[in-house]
Amino acid sequence: MINYQLKENEVAIPLQAFGIQYVCPYCKKGYMIANEKKTMNQKIALIPGRPPMIIHDCENCKKELQLPVAYPKIEWMEMKAAEPENTTSEDKSEGE
Repeated sequence: MINYQLKENEVAIPLQAFGIQYVCPYCKKGYMIANEKKTMNQKIALIPGRPPMIIHDCENCKKELQLPVAYPKIEWMEMKAAEPENTTSEDKSEGE
């Protein structure tokens, strides 16, 4: 357990992290990997209301693709508490 002191109105919730890869649309074998150096060196015109595009290279065929988010990426999903098993009236009557 992480030692963290919750502040007023904060509630800790269980989360599960998972990774997301982007499969190359050209070779369908490799994954697209964000290339920060190319992205930082590109001369781009920012369009209001649109995110800047991030240059990615395929680790297999080396083709280039621009995407609005950097891959690979990590997403989070709230873990739901296990629901109690439903017992039917037949189950309850067996023990009586």
